[in-house]
Amino acid sequence: MQQTWGWLVDPHGRVLVMLDRHGVPSLPGGRPEAGESPCETLAREAEEEVQARLSTPYLLGYQQVREHGRRPYAQLRLGALLRGLDSAAPDLDTGEKYQRVLIPARQANLLLGWGPEGDAQAHAVSRIWPPRTTRPAQYVPETGLDFTEE
Repeated sequence: MQQTWGWLVDPHGRVLVMLDRHGVPSLPGGRPEAGESPCETLAREAEEEVQARLSTPYLLGYQQVREHGRRPYAQLRLGALLRGLDSAAPDLDTGEKYQRVLIPARQANLLLGWGPEGDAQAHAVSRIWPPRTTRPAQYVPETGLDFTEE
C-alpha cells in the first residue's frame, strides 16, 4: 500500500472533495509516514489538507494504479463520517489552501472523473452511509462546519 485516500461523508450523504488553486478535484489522502496505519494516514492527511475531523475510517477497498515507468501500486480507499471541518488553513506539505466542496456521493465521481471504478466507490459509500436528508452541493465556508450537533 503506497497511498490512502478517503471518501469523507457528512450526515447528509455528501462527500468532501477538495479543489486545488486550478480547480482540480481530489479526495483527501496521501502517503503513509513510517509506522502509520492506513486509518492514521487518512486522519492525518484529512487534518493537514482540509482540516477535517473524522470518525473511525472504514475500509472500502483498493485500486491498483499503473503509471508509466513505475511498478503498479495500491491506493487504499477508506470511508469515514465527517465530525466537522475546522477553519480553512494551508496544507502543511504544499502551503496550498484547498477549496472544500460537499457534493452528493452519487455525483462525486462526475467531478472526480474516475470512471466506472469511481462510480463503484461512490455507490459503496451511498450504501454504507445513505443520506438522511437531501441537501444540494455546497462550498464549505472558510470558517468550517460542525456536524456533531446535527
